Amino acid sequence: MEPSRKLRNLGIIAHVDAGKTTLSEALLVKCGAIAVAGTVDDGQATMDFLREEQRRGITIRSAVASFGWKGLRINLVDTPGHVDFGLEVVRSLRVLDGAVAVFCGVRGVEPRSLAVWREADSFRLPRVAFANKLDVPGADFERLLTQMRESFVQTPVPVVWPVLSREGLEGWVDLVDWKAVRLRGTATIPLPEIPRAWIEAATPWRESLWDAASLHEETLTEIVLSGETPSPKLLREGLRNGCRAGKLVPVCAGSALMGVGVETLLDAVGHYLPPPTVPVAWKDHPGLGLLVRCHDTESGSHMALVRVWSGGFGPGRTVLRGGGGKGTIAGIWSVFADDLRPQENLVAGEIAAVELVGDWCAGDTLLADEPDVVLETRESHQPVLEMLLEPCDAEDSVRLETALSRMVREDGALAADRDLQTGAWCLQGVGELQLDVALARLREEYACVFRSRPPRVVRRERISRGSGRQQNRLEIDGVVVEAWCEVMPAAAGNQVRSVLSAPDEVQDTVVRAAVDEACQIGACNVGNLEGTSWTVGFVLEAPEPRRALHLVKRCLDHLCREALAAAGVHVEEPLFRVIVHAPHEAVGNMLHELQSRGAKILNIEAKTTGSTIVANSLLSSLLGLTILLRSLSKGQAETTLEPLEWVDASESRQTPRSETPSNNDI
Repeated sequence: MEPSRKLRNLGIIAHVDAGKTTLSEALLVKCGAIAVAGTVDDGQATMDFLREEQRRGITIRSAVASFGWKGLRINLVDTPGHVDFGLEVVRSLRVLDGAVAVFCGVRGVEPRSLAVWREADSFRLPRVAFANKLDVPGADFERLLTQMRESFVQTPVPVVWPVLSREGLEGWVDLVDWKAVRLRGTATIPLPEIPRAWIEAATPWRESLWDAASLHEETLTEIVLSGETPSPKLLREGLRNGCRAGKLVPVCAGSALMGVGVETLLDAVGHYLPPPTVPVAWKDHPGLGLLVRCHDTESGSHMALVRVWSGGFGPGRTVLRGGGGKGTIAGIWSVFADDLRPQENLVAGEIAAVELVGDWCAGDTLLADEPDVVLETRESHQPVLEMLLEPCDAEDSVRLETALSRMVREDGALAADRDLQTGAWCLQGVGELQLDVALARLREEYACVFRSRPPRVVRRERISRGSGRQQNRLEIDGVVVEAWCEVMPAAAGNQVRSVLSAPDEVQDTVVRAAVDEACQIGACNVGNLEGTSWTVGFVLEAPEPRRALHLVKRCLDHLCREALAAAGVHVEEPLFRVIVHAPHEAVGNMLHELQSRGAKILNIEAKTTGSTIVANSLLSSLLGLTILLRSLSKGQAETTLEPLEWVDASESRQTPRSETPSNNDI
């Protein structure tokens, strides 16, 4: 069965604080799905229903709402804007058919906007843009369009032209239908004629729209070249073809907080973004879906958000997991934020919640039957920060272990394991905010009692060259072990090749254990060693060889350490791009703080809304920076950290201020 042509699966993407969640609320109000828009500041937003989202006024987990608009059914996904939750954005984008990119009309194209746009490019998602906050002083729609042209491959094409003045947004001209609307507060008043001053400002952009749309519609090209006025239907056809081909981005405008321009945006979603389709490779598959998100329920099952690519699923049936394994569908629900409504089945193109029994995780492929297909591997991000968690007693340790296991399964950007040196639990993540949210959830949702240490930067070891053949001999009580090994740099992972006189699974296990331990501890006691290829062999002479394998392990442990020392191990830590937007008067203090932390200043750009500082710095020097800069600017600074690469920090290592040992309250 082909997906419905009246269905749209779309996500909202943007820089943090550009107004994604506010726009989601405005869309729900306009469609009649909710009566009154909740606000992010008051923690009443429909799509931010998690306790930590309401408390912090940010989106942490992608939320879904299904609603109708002029005969369409729209599955709307509101994604996080903060870089710490970037994996949540990627997971959402891979199952969508289009996106609405929100830009602040005052600040324009911001760093996180560029990052999520690139992610959308990787999935070839058609996009519609929305210039938000045009009611705020300093908004400049034309400047935003210029920035979009400079930043993106696709051509931004405004479908409306907003009329801005010192008082704010006065109204706009619809460049497709060539009609005008004037604002009175939040009310829109259609005008019988377009004011002359508005015509002069909008006419060049109307002609620009004609030119852009005509490149993707032959009939429209002929009409434009002949000097005739094209019909709105033909203009929409050209814009639709260009948008779905990834060449054009229709740009709408307004204010999500005022609910202005939202109806035009919804119409643009219907006109220009595509309905779901069944990929040719999976056209005849009886049931193929992808788990976007998954969390454990109290009953032991898993509640997953699933996008179906082909075929369909029904409650009560046995399903397979791509790559091996199976389970059962306990129920299917349509999703509206935290409200689940039962539905009979799940067909191609739809996104819905599915309760699954079995072993499931986000990123798994859901199959109704053969053939076996794996859509995505279980994805995770490289952690760059870690915190030690110390339970107070054995019971607390068990509770903490269970909670960490559930949270890591939900979020591929988190990792947890025992710290080899202290025995405490080590929670790893991609940012301070992510770890802070995780701590709050552990204490409140899972009732875990523990003492936490301040975050510290995850460092890693890498080898610089091959070690050459290293040999070792151990002789104790008539047992003789002669071992040798060599380690070479590799692209990724840690590969092991055992060179034994006869194949033996137990002996292979001993070799692998020695190598794994060496990579975990490292030569500098930093560990996290990857990118190695090992060749290991040994000869064992003993009356009872199986009883002497512990001596083999002892010999190999020493030998692996010698090999790493000969391979020239160096320590690396993450380098980050720091982007600070602050008032002009705070720039001096910002620069002093960044330079005192060893940051390399790359650029300082003065704008009408403030100054932007761009710098590079080791992450260890940036811990606690965001809070401090907001304090220095009286709460007005916004700081964005973007990971760049891992760099050699063996000699340039700086001790960050926040790594000073201290205990948090239980």
